[in-house]
Amino acid sequence: QEAVAQPDRVALLVPLSGKFAKAGEALRDGFLAAYYTRRLNAKQIISLYDVGDDNNKIKEIYRKALDEGAQFVVGPLEKESVQQLLQLDEFPVPTLTLNFLPDEDKTLRGNLFQFGLSPEEEARQVADRTWLDGHVNAAALVPAGPWGERMLASFKERWLAVGGKIVEVQTYDPAKTNFSEPIQALLNIDESQKRYRQLATTLKRDIKFTTRRRTDVDFIFIAAYPLQGRQIQPQLNFFDATDIPVYTTSHVFTGTLNQERDRDMDGIIFGDMPWVLSGSSLHRDLRMELESNISESGNSLQRLYALGIDAYNVIGALNTLRNYPYERFDGETGSLSLDNNLRIRRELTWVKF
Repeated sequence: QEAVAQPDRVALLVPLSGKFAKAGEALRDGFLAAYYTRRLNAKQIISLYDVGDDNNKIKEIYRKALDEGAQFVVGPLEKESVQQLLQLDEFPVPTLTLNFLPDEDKTLRGNLFQFGLSPEEEARQVADRTWLDGHVNAAALVPAGPWGERMLASFKERWLAVGGKIVEVQTYDPAKTNFSEPIQALLNIDESQKRYRQLATTLKRDIKFTTRRRTDVDFIFIAAYPLQGRQIQPQLNFFDATDIPVYTTSHVFTGTLNQERDRDMDGIIFGDMPWVLSGSSLHRDLRMELESNISESGNSLQRLYALGIDAYNVIGALNTLRNYPYERFDGETGSLSLDNNLRIRRELTWVKF
């Protein structure tokens, strides 16, 4: 009881119009679902503020929320809006942003907490998980483009920090369905074929040949969405990599079990949040309670819906998490803790297709 504080007035700043409206709706619906389910403070009032697409208005909206009596502010959601908000000199009330500042920004701001669904954080957790599983030598296959570069950089930084080695990195074109070239390069099969051709040319005769892949890879880290994951795993198997574990992030899973479509990803290990994996989770009770009332946006963007639930439920736990670094909050998005920069960290649940 010592540190649990439930504010009487909470302001939720999310985009309910513009290009991020669907994301804002899912988050709002999860936030309000948690509010109506728990009702921890009978006097509590939730005020909604639509931040739209204009990031330049976020400071004005934030001040308006304070003027109207907000004792706790949740939001905004967009990274650009969060960066605009940082131009304020101070945060008079506790504020929980729903996205993270850039990793290089380590400035501690009193009263400013950060929470979100960071792909880069998931990539770092892949490094932690694989190290705990006893692996040392990694190969990585990521899509060409900014997202793949960020995922690789986050994984690589953490993997090297814990003592791992990266023996090979390849990129693929996510717009294609045939990834045989980067996969063969990843497994050194192209080198094996090159040696065969050189030997056949030198001897000037046909020789028996069996492709050999590299044997110094303990696991493969892939960054992929479901469409690519369903292509990559069968192609890895085709090139005789069936015995190499494949790890990835939650992005590979749609969030809805589809055995027929996901069969091609059998063997892939990935981390995801309890809300999405609720079929085998302690969190099934809450999901069952809300199931019939989950909104259309909440069903289509269920990870953001879960973020909304946790954004509400974690309010009363922030003081405890801040005062006791070893404490954990058992949330829908993962096991939550608070680091020294007041960032909420999520520990994922690991599963295998």
